[in-house]
Amino acid sequence: MSGKTYALFRFTHPDGTAKDWAYAEMGNGAGLYEVRWGKEGHLVQNQVGLTRATINKREAEKLGKGYRSVGQVLIGSDGEVRPVPWRQPSSPAPQPLPKPQPKKVPIDLAALLGGFENGFYF
Repeated sequence: MSGKTYALFRFTHPDGTAKDWAYAEMGNGAGLYEVRWGKEGHLVQNQVGLTRATINKREAEKLGKGYRSVGQVLIGSDGEVRPVPWRQPSSPAPQPLPKPQPKKVPIDLAALLGGFENGFYF
């Protein structure tokens, strides 16, 4: 399902029914927002062109009335709410192992050749 990512808030009535309110940036680069609302899971009513200040004010009002944040969701053009697909965090590319460097060990030629005491001389 395609859709836009919204911040979703839910108010649950004492009888167990609920209503949702959500907002998302419109994505046109103008800093304007869209609000959607309706019955739980089906937000068909909407309003577009709101400023961030208006969104902040309405969000505070909703929280004051008892709405609780649900998190990020996808809402399609039909108003159906779906969870945002889980994406595994990308891990950094593996770094190549450093090339092994030969150890520089001093070589005692006398020890290799037997030295003078064994009668070897060149």
